[in-house]
Amino acid sequence: MPSLSLHRTVIVLAASALAAFAASFAAPFAAPCAAWAAEAAAEVALAPAVAVVEMRAYGMGLLPIEGKFTRFHGVARYDPSQPHKCQIMLEIDPSSLEMSNAAIRDRVIGPDFIDVARFPTMAFDGACADQSVTGNQSVTGTLSLHGQTHSLVFAVERADGRLHATGDLHRDLWGMVNDPILVGHTIRIRVDLPLPDAGTITRVHAAGETP
Repeated sequence: MPSLSLHRTVIVLAASALAAFAASFAAPFAAPCAAWAAEAAAEVALAPAVAVVEMRAYGMGLLPIEGKFTRFHGVARYDPSQPHKCQIMLEIDPSSLEMSNAAIRDRVIGPDFIDVARFPTMAFDGACADQSVTGNQSVTGTLSLHGQTHSLVFAVERADGRLHATGDLHRDLWGMVNDPILVGHTIRIRVDLPLPDAGTITRVHAAGETP
């Protein structure tokens, strides 16, 4: 019959193995937050109540075609001690697009363009570029749209406690190639986000704390 000490040894070895597995599993997920752990990071929850996501194209190259997305969620993370530093993650329901013309709206979200039946989400994941390197402040990341993911750069302005980001996507790159004369090749995306203050911060991570 195995001794009590043998049972204890087996338990200790099993516990050590489990701890090692847990550490190796968690490591990849901790890496993206490592750069933020050393400084305090303010997070702002993004939702239609506090943020705006709009699009604009030009019919026949002249007439503005504008719309606004009314369902989205995400987070903006800022480092107050380093204003050039931020991280933005945003997921949009493209079927929530609102436009003044219902027929154009249905065309935009239909199979000829965004095709929400097949691709029900849009997602952007990006970070502020270092202004000292680029010369201009921008947010660079990837946009997933119409079943494809490509790089997208937003020009950024900060004013009145908000971050205003504007990016031009060439829709052909995302596989939306119909009616180039009617709609044009470029769609402008505008995102308006709050900078952190007492009313918008959902949580402030203390220095040394991993979010």
